[in-house]
Amino acid sequence: MQRKSGLDPIYKKPLSLKELFGHTAKLWRKYHTSLLMVFFLYFVPLLVILSVVFRHELAYTGEQMGLLQYHALVLAFLQKVFSAALLLFVIAFFEKKIIRPDIFFRRMFYLLIPLLMTISMNFFFILSGLMLFIVPGIFAAFFFIFSDLLVFHENIFGFWALRESFRLVKSFWLRVFSITFLVEIFSQGMEFGLIIISGQLNWPRPEIQFFVTYLLIYFIKFFGFLLFAVFFYNLRQLMMPKNEIEKPAEDLD
Repeated sequence: MQRKSGLDPIYKKPLSLKELFGHTAKLWRKYHTSLLMVFFLYFVPLLVILSVVFRHELAYTGEQMGLLQYHALVLAFLQKVFSAALLLFVIAFFEKKIIRPDIFFRRMFYLLIPLLMTISMNFFFILSGLMLFIVPGIFAAFFFIFSDLLVFHENIFGFWALRESFRLVKSFWLRVFSITFLVEIFSQGMEFGLIIISGQLNWPRPEIQFFVTYLLIYFIKFFGFLLFAVFFYNLRQLMMPKNEIEKPAEDLD
């Protein structure tokens, strides 16, 4: 994938958190209708299905929805798939390509198996490391953080995606750590707080609690997903060959 010329600083320097917010806000203003459409078309049906499939587990765990139950593991996969696929909107925004909800879902479906393979390998290394000495698990989570985004950016997966993620994080490790730490502190704190508050409410059924709580959680996280995709795109462009060739607008397909 070639870098674009022009004056956009995203191709020239690592962006500050303020600049990342600015670019993400512009992207949101341009694509907010399509972004909201893909969000609800993705999460609403899946959360309804999970509410039905895991209704017995939800009834048993109740307010413990945040613990590592089966539904929590499935949710982690679903969140990673969606947040990685949002890179398609980032690519379309900065490279002046055409993106629509149907293109988004077709591309996601096309890359779903490689993406799930990459996410599974990532989870395997993280969980294995945590069970052994904890530190290797933290190391894997940090250095493989961009592996799923690379599936959509460069059509690589598995060990190749993990290796490229390691190279990218190693090149910008301090910036990756600082931005990721700030985003994750807000994201995880908000999620934990909403789960606690939700557990104190008198819900008629645990399935409704699960659906409403996680739909709200992911909606609030939505901007963070986009910002992290912009952050990845910025760093990856700085490592790309310096072929600054303008390309005409085209379909992501």
